[in-house]
Amino acid sequence: MKFYNFVNKANEVDLYINGEIVADQDKEFLEMWGYDCFAPTDFKEQLAECNGKPINVYIDSYGGDVLAASSIYTMLREYKGAKTVKIGSIAASAASVIAMAGDQILMSPTAFLMIHDPATVIGGNISEVKQGLESLQAVKEGIINAYERKCNLSREQISELMTNETWLDYTKAKEYGFVDGEIGGKLFDATVLNSIKQRQMSIYNMVKQNTAKTQPQAVEEETVVENTQQVEDGSQAKIKAQKQRLEFLKLKR
Repeated sequence: MKFYNFVNKANEVDLYINGEIVADQDKEFLEMWGYDCFAPTDFKEQLAECNGKPINVYIDSYGGDVLAASSIYTMLREYKGAKTVKIGSIAASAASVIAMAGDQILMSPTAFLMIHDPATVIGGNISEVKQGLESLQAVKEGIINAYERKCNLSREQISELMTNETWLDYTKAKEYGFVDGEIGGKLFDATVLNSIKQRQMSIYNMVKQNTAKTQPQAVEEETVVENTQQVEDGSQAKIKAQKQRLEFLKLKR
């Protein structure tokens, strides 16, 4: 049973991810036992057939292998077409990492996003156990990297949510910035928003440049007016002095 379901339309592709995320080497064995699972290699082959079309990625998964999820996350980030992730039910654990690769992430009001610390089984001597713990911490930091690039929380806040195994409904996921909007709700297209921002910046720069050009001219005009006023004042003073001299001469006669 295939983990994925691509619906290749004329102008876009719908991709449904359901089941457990597994490493390539585990996929065949698990499918023999009836598990719905998906692995990076198959995903890569199908993604290549999308040819840059916009993709809608529907996720319904409780997670699985975090390294396999990281591989799929990276492939989606590198994909050149527009990517809209839609969480209709659950994107938990490693599946939540894949979700962060979307240009836009939409979530149903009834769906959940779950994040937690990575887990594994460690055995061996003291050095081997210590190395295992250090590896888990490194994996956690990698997961935080994906979340941090999307949400509006600090690394410390994200780490605390993971340690507490946090289940986020739509309201909380939207508040923290993990998702952009709800499925079926109104949402501005990212291209339109970027176009508006660029237009606003262009107008701002144009006004700023024009203001810089006109300011020296205003100073120059102001100086000319001031000088003209000084000439006029000097002329008036001379006329007044001449009149006073004539009046003095009349009195003298």
